[in-house]
Amino acid sequence: MEASHRHFYRVRSNGSNRSWVAMWSPPTLENNQQFAVLAQVFQAIGTPQLLASDFERGFFLMEDLGNLHLSDAYESAAGDTLALQRLVESALDALLPLQKIGDSAIPPYDEARLIMEFDLCAEWFAEQLIQTNQGRQTPIPLQPRAVRWYRLCWNSPKPAFIGTITAAICCYAATQANSARSA
Repeated sequence: MEASHRHFYRVRSNGSNRSWVAMWSPPTLENNQQFAVLAQVFQAIGTPQLLASDFERGFFLMEDLGNLHLSDAYESAAGDTLALQRLVESALDALLPLQKIGDSAIPPYDEARLIMEFDLCAEWFAEQLIQTNQGRQTPIPLQPRAVRWYRLCWNSPKPAFIGTITAAICCYAATQANSARSA
């Protein structure tokens, strides 16, 4: 799941074990040209290669990197504190090369963008994705923690660190939601 209007589908070959990821990205709602440019920029850190595109209709075909998701690994390590710590550290370490990429195609990360991303985290993740067993949404109290994290991020000597902090907040929210579901 990601915070956009894009839809992803795994496409498999009939005669082999090969697979690709097909994406539909509504051209009226998404900046598909920027997506393609950034796919090329981030290719150096192992993002899926963009194999084909139809910008007018919003269809893309990408390399399939597999079906093991961080959330699956996190669930399978439940109860093993050391394994969970290693997973989180590994995920955060994977963000370091991303922070080092500098390219004019990457939009500047300013205060307005940071606020927009915190809002997206609350809207797309906390409000829409976290459900209780009764099927109603669980409110995630990101205030005042989010405000403290925001201030820490914005006052950080390395603004690229902001992405790591945003990811940490979302991980924290997911952990709290899983704890609430278990109780």
